Amino acid sequence: MKTLVCPECGAKNPEEENQCTKCSADLAIGRLISRGRGVISNKLVWTLKPGSHTIGRTIGNTFIIPNASIPTTAAMINFNHDEKCFYIYPMSSMKGVSVNGTKLTGKKKLSDADVIRFVVEEFEFQSIKHAVAEKAVESTAGMSPEAVVAAAAEKVTHAYAVASNLQRILGYINEFQDAQSIVELAEKLLDAVLDVTKTRRAFFFLINNAGGSEEITLDELAARAAGGQPLQNKSYDISQSFLQKVLDGHGMVIVQDALRENVMTRTMFQHQLRAIVCVPIILRSEATGEMETSGVIYADNFLPTQDLPQDCGTTLRILSQIGSDRMQQWWKLEAKQLQIDRQREVVAHVTEELAAMARDFEAWQAPEAQKNPSESLEEVQHRVLSVQEELTALTKAEDGA
Repeated sequence: MKTLVCPECGAKNPEEENQCTKCSADLAIGRLISRGRGVISNKLVWTLKPGSHTIGRTIGNTFIIPNASIPTTAAMINFNHDEKCFYIYPMSSMKGVSVNGTKLTGKKKLSDADVIRFVVEEFEFQSIKHAVAEKAVESTAGMSPEAVVAAAAEKVTHAYAVASNLQRILGYINEFQDAQSIVELAEKLLDAVLDVTKTRRAFFFLINNAGGSEEITLDELAARAAGGQPLQNKSYDISQSFLQKVLDGHGMVIVQDALRENVMTRTMFQHQLRAIVCVPIILRSEATGEMETSGVIYADNFLPTQDLPQDCGTTLRILSQIGSDRMQQWWKLEAKQLQIDRQREVVAHVTEELAAMARDFEAWQAPEAQKNPSESLEEVQHRVLSVQEELTALTKAEDGA
């Protein structure tokens, strides 16, 4: 479990905390402010805490830049506790990462107003003290200096968290768009859910018999471990009642944290699970045309582990909607590809039949074949009619597509 060491008192804190649990010092001690040069919105803010932060194109990074020209991981920003400052390190051999116009070739200490450039994206580094000072000027009437600073710090921290979360979602969307198959899309959805919830493992299941009275069954489409890794231990046990709760929820995201909510189901107790997350995937049924819960992303944490992030529910609902829409698109593409493959098989079969008939017709016209033909003219005509019917069916299928 990742922790943040408070730069003031040295206490260890869960990585999602914004204030030290021991001394209440602010853990959001720096920020990167977008200058709006590329796909990142102008003045969008990323919060820096006393730990390690990676910047790159893919989901596994702390900060995601949804731009194809950005490396998978372009750079890392680390907090130095001895010097109480941030350093930036290059993480890719690709050109394009610079600080104040100078190419980044090794670690560099960051100072207020430094401009960091990732290919076309530009960010200004700023310490949190500078940001709080700006906010404190806005309203000081009737407040002590300490209260002004505390209130300003709270506003800044909250604003940074919201902006960072929105930017993370944009990164997820970019990753989903890059998926080249349904399985790859499922894996990217799992990585996103694991990143949001800080859980340890996740499964993507397709749900069978959802509308019938028989037992609900699951078909595993993908499984992932935290950190974007394949899952080695795939043993799981999901109760029928829990699955029914997902189906009856009509798209509702289910988040259960046993210790925080003081509620532990039988399944959670038997398997020593601390937290369970279920994100439904809603698809339009080809048979009924109705929207149905056709899949579910299941993630969990074993005891002991940290609490689920308090604000993960909203992000999970957004991921459920985005993931369902993207999965529906892939479902249609897969169905279309299946139809194309079938049409190709028909074309190949018709081509073989035509070639065979051409050979047979030549043989039938030969003088020696007239005396004792292996196939009558009526039989040849029947084969021609069969091929014509196949071609007609193929034409109708293409018109319908």
